[in-house]
Parts: sequence; structure tokens; C-alpha cells
Amino acid sequence: RYILRETTKPLLIALGVVLIALLMERILRLFDLLANHGGAFDLVIRMAANLVPHYLGLALPAAYFIAIFVVVARFGDDNELDALQATGLSVARFTRPFLWLAVGLTALSVLLFGFIQPYSRYAYRAIYHAVVYAAWDATVPPATFVSAGDGITVTADAVDATGRRLDRVFVHQMVEGAVWATTAARGTLGMDAERTRIRLTLEDGVQVRTPPVGEPVVLRFGRLTLYLSIIHISQ
Repeated sequence: RYILRETTKPLLIALGVVLIALLMERILRLFDLLANHGGAFDLVIRMAANLVPHYLGLALPAAYFIAIFVVVARFGDDNELDALQATGLSVARFTRPFLWLAVGLTALSVLLFGFIQPYSRYAYRAIYHAVVYAAWDATVPPATFVSAGDGITVTADAVDATGRRLDRVFVHQMVEGAVWATTAARGTLGMDAERTRIRLTLEDGVQVRTPPVGEPVVLRFGRLTLYLSIIHISQ
């Protein structure tokens, strides 16, 4: 127990240092990726978190070697190894805790590489694909009809230089046979957190819902959010 206790501290320190060093290199590449393709800062955190099991498995052997080297060197410098041998403790008995620790780390590596890592790598690749191969960068030219699928058409009279802030917005929707016509003074386009859908936030508007049978319903809102999936743009 004494040997294991003395080994645990340098093992955890070495594991943290090696893991951070491996992750920092990948995080810098992720920042460069998002700078080129656009994306929120939280995507970097999510992608890096999904890579932790992979790099943790790589860092375990290095941290284990460093911990054993530090502990054995300290035992030698402090003459603890000589004192242990003087009490009748053989070298084989001295190394037994290290072997049991190696068995435990081996089981952890099997768990990481055999079960956890495939799921985390899949989640990482899913976010990577959404960032790199997103169908649209959430911009639209002015006086343009945008077909967003599912019977939704969007247009705006004026758009700023970024193509994301809209003025005098009109949205036409077909919902279960009913026609929803929405007008708003302002609107903002963006991507959702998963970068799989387009988020249209409307402000200060009116929505008229005309059912197949019956009277229309008029709704006034201060803020309304719609989620779209871009298909094509036509003048």
C-alpha cells in the first residue's frame, strides 16, 4: 500500500501533463478549423472532450513509465530501497505493486479503446462533419426567395453586409394544410448548436394562420424562433 500510495501521485501528475500536452496540440488545430469554416467556441470544447478517451489511452503508458521512474529513483536517493531490502523484502516483492498497477491500467485501456473510444470518436466525427460539410453558412442575399424545405419560404427586403441580419422579413409556411404567413420587422440567421439546422430569430412581428376550414388566427409576437434546413435559392 505504501508503494502504491507513493506511485499514485506522480502517476496522476504525469497523466495530467501528458494528456494536456496532447490535447493542446489538437485544440490549436480545431481553432484553425473553426476559424476557416465558422462555428461557435463551444464546438471546440465538445470536440476536445470527445477526444479525451483517445488521448487518455495514449497517455497512460507514458505516465506509468514516468511514475515508476520517479518513485524508484526517489527510493534509491532516500535509501528507502536499501532499508526495505534490509528488512528481507526482495526485489520481486518490491515490484509486485507495480505489476498489479499495470494490470489495472491495462484493464482501463481495454475499457477506453474497446468501448468508450468508438462512441466518443463517432461523436467527434459527427461534429467535425457538421462543421466542415455544412450545406449553408446561414447567409442570404436581399430580395431573394429562399426555399427552406417542408413548405417554408423566406425572404427579406434588406440584409446587412454579413447576410445574417434581416429587415422586413416575410416567411410563408405550409403546416398540415394550413397556411402560416409571418412578417417581422427584424430577423437574425444562424446555426443551431449542433450545426445541423438553421435558426431564424424574428422580432416584432405578426403571424397569420389560415386553416383549410375556419377563420384565420392572428398572433403578435415580440420574439419568435424558427428552425430551417436550406435547399435552394431563387430570385
